[in-house]
Amino acid sequence: MTAYCQKRVRIPPTNRRKKKRQPFVTHLIEKGLVSSRKVAESASHEFGAPLFDLDVLDFDAIPTDLVAEELVRKHHALPLF
Repeated sequence: MTAYCQKRVRIPPTNRRKKKRQPFVTHLIEKGLVSSRKVAESASHEFGAPLFDLDVLDFDAIPTDLVAEELVRKHHALPLF
């Protein structure tokens, strides 16, 4: 993420994140220390995977009955058609 970070942020050690069993990146985003857009751009750059913009998707054209919503939420994944 260093390619997109313009300032250094000191994150004090905390047991609260461990108690919530929350991923580190989620913690950073929820606390406003980094934007979700910057995390997505950094991950795309780091792993060489394209960044998919959901804003360009026509949600009315998506077949909603092919995959159970429970699976999508559980795995944090959307099938792309």
